[in-house]
Amino acid sequence: MAEIFLLFKKKTFFIIIISLFFLLNSCSVEYKIAKEFTETSNNISLLVFSPDYIFKNNLKTYEYSYYDSLSGDELDSALFYNSLFLQNLNDSIFFENYMNNLYLGLSRYGIKVFPESMLDSFLLIQTDAYILNVAQIELEEYVMPYTAEEYFGEYLYSETIYLNAVNINSWFEITKVNSNENEKKVFYASHLVFDDMSGNFSQNIFTGEVSFSYIIDPMTENDIYELSALLGTKYAGYTFDYFLNNYIIKHLPENYHSDKRLHYNPYIKTFTPSNDDCFIEM
Repeated sequence: MAEIFLLFKKKTFFIIIISLFFLLNSCSVEYKIAKEFTETSNNISLLVFSPDYIFKNNLKTYEYSYYDSLSGDELDSALFYNSLFLQNLNDSIFFENYMNNLYLGLSRYGIKVFPESMLDSFLLIQTDAYILNVAQIELEEYVMPYTAEEYFGEYLYSETIYLNAVNINSWFEITKVNSNENEKKVFYASHLVFDDMSGNFSQNIFTGEVSFSYIIDPMTENDIYELSALLGTKYAGYTFDYFLNNYIIKHLPENYHSDKRLHYNPYIKTFTPSNDDCFIEM
């Protein structure tokens, strides 16, 4: 029995090795080109523009039964001054977290970063030059339904809890400077923060009644500031991945088609499939 088990393990190991070989071989072209790019990415210079202000929209129109009697501007004003979070946010803190981490994140990828205040220096560079314009940032406050479900016997019980949430939506424009292509790419990304909730179903052993109990840890303005900092870092990665995958596409062998998109981790210098964790091209 021990010999049979050992033989099974060896066969399993062999199958895994063969599978990995074919997987790595199928991706080897993209990975070789990606590695070549990361070794030369410090030749990219990027001028970064930030937006002048943040758009803030409270989507809780249902809280105002009289909204039909208000003009558009009156409704926007009423919604803003009755929002839980938007009216209390400090734009300067938000921008500082978002933009500083964007600059720092891009630098960690080996990109030479120029804020808009360094435009004169940027115009003197000789390397590949691009402009990253953070064209618009929008915050949306709303209520997000969260549904918990659990089976007890053959019956499915569900409970819907409404959580406060804020979306951070961002639009980006990437343009290559001094290029015959002169093409502007527009991208979108969105992430959210919401109340933290923990809960569970329980059944009364005597009556069979099922109930749902929960505790909500409400989100605060600080959670929004923390997310803005995280997104600055994340979108720096998205920007680098755009350059990386654009380079891969342009350097693939003739008649070689690939729809793979890679993400690069600058800390451990590895490539992984990006899947949907990337900019959405508009």
